[in-house]
Amino acid sequence: MLEQVEARFTDILRPLFPKEAEFRFLNPKSDDLSWSIKWRLNNDPDRPSKRSRPIILVLSQDVLEDYNDSDNHKRADLEKIITKKVAECLDTFEPNHDAPYGLPVPGERWVLIYDRRRNIVVNREAAQLP
Repeated sequence: MLEQVEARFTDILRPLFPKEAEFRFLNPKSDDLSWSIKWRLNNDPDRPSKRSRPIILVLSQDVLEDYNDSDNHKRADLEKIITKKVAECLDTFEPNHDAPYGLPVPGERWVLIYDRRRNIVVNREAAQLP
């Protein structure tokens, strides 16, 4: 079931990102879903393969459990909410960086969780990723 949900959300979220974005599924044995996402920037002639700042995108266990336990109508609603939240994060995300080649690139971790009122929110935090 986890593989189907991972594939479904990859399909839903991929169009929000640049066409060449690389989605790498992480932690297949954990209780949440997470991806590492980055893409080629094409903005530095000295580094034609320079990648964006990475994003670690996480759907929390609570969100996934609700999704798995929902009927198709509720799942569609959750998909719309999650898509909207990720799109809002992307609107303010700066993919460019000045990290020298071979050094870690500063990234961000976006964790979609429920707040106290059971609304899906995104906790954004800086993350030093390889």
